[in-house]
Amino acid sequence: MKWDQGLGVIGLLVLATVLALLLTLGIPIAVSKDTVELKDWLGFAGNVLGACVTLLAAVIAWRAVQAQIASQRDAMLLEVTAREENRKRSAAAL
Repeated sequence: MKWDQGLGVIGLLVLATVLALLLTLGIPIAVSKDTVELKDWLGFAGNVLGACVTLLAAVIAWRAVQAQIASQRDAMLLEVTAREENRKRSAAAL
């Protein structure tokens, strides 16, 4: 199945993400002498949520631009086809 081909890559990306989070969050918390408070986690969660919303906005904008490019490409193809038909008609009339 072609669907199974991407699972290894997805698994590797998930593993890398988990390890990165463990290294960047887990080790400093374990080594820290201060306790972690709820307000610290809320600030972190807000930053992560903001980053996710930014990525979502980027994906939506990218898809909109791709749709606009495809629309312009179709319009250009239609215009070129119409010009070619007009050229053939005028050549046949001569």
